[in-house]
Amino acid sequence: PPPPTPPPPPTSPPRLLRRQRQMCIRDRIERAEGAVVDLMADVERMIAARADGRGEDLISALLDAEEAGDRLTHEEVVIMVGNLIVGGHDTTASQIGCSLLALLRNPDALDVLRADPAIAGAVVDETIRFEPSIGFVPRTLVEPVEIGGVERPAGTLLFLSSASTSRDPDVWDDPDSFLPLRFAEAGAPKLLSFGSGPHYCLGAALARMTLQEVVLGAAQAGLGRTIVPTTDILGPVEWRQVLGRSPAALPVAVTPG
Repeated sequence: PPPPTPPPPPTSPPRLLRRQRQMCIRDRIERAEGAVVDLMADVERMIAARADGRGEDLISALLDAEEAGDRLTHEEVVIMVGNLIVGGHDTTASQIGCSLLALLRNPDALDVLRADPAIAGAVVDETIRFEPSIGFVPRTLVEPVEIGGVERPAGTLLFLSSASTSRDPDVWDDPDSFLPLRFAEAGAPKLLSFGSGPHYCLGAALARMTLQEVVLGAAQAGLGRTIVPTTDILGPVEWRQVLGRSPAALPVAVTPG
């Protein structure tokens, strides 16, 4: 008779780790899908409430635009409102952590900001360029395009790396340095983190306003002077990510001013 089949070897640590990672990713995807379903249901309820009684708000304006003609379908209104809620929460909140990290690593920029609060917008744009929470811009091809010698068909989803573009030495002077006045200078290159053209981020102005308030408030409260990191801020950072990435924590201590 043939010899008995030997038992399978125990799962190797690398294989076990890969399996654990796959399970974690699957769990994150399932939770994200559930959250999107719940969010869309909430958006539908908000839109239904505005349909019965308009107000002076964005959803009412979008519904009016929908009723005016072909500009927006109901589905487009739902998707746009959902994107605004997500974009106004996760990506902006994630950028707050990235912006504060960039400033803690470049405390001289905080002194410049304290001396001239009017440059808050320029400082925020530099933090987004230097330490972005979102490092790519998704786009869908509407016609075939050859990329790297390979033709990509219409409908292909591309992820354009705005993070690498923001460090391109052919575009930016001294791209690996944090320069708080970079965007205050005439002729500064355009920041591409919010996209461009007809698909420019609808929430860009709100995100910038929120970031300016946070960054300026933190600087005036003493960030980098009396509010100082308690760990090696220049060392490796543990990251968290939902849509945008952000430092998992920025431990600081408040010292007497």
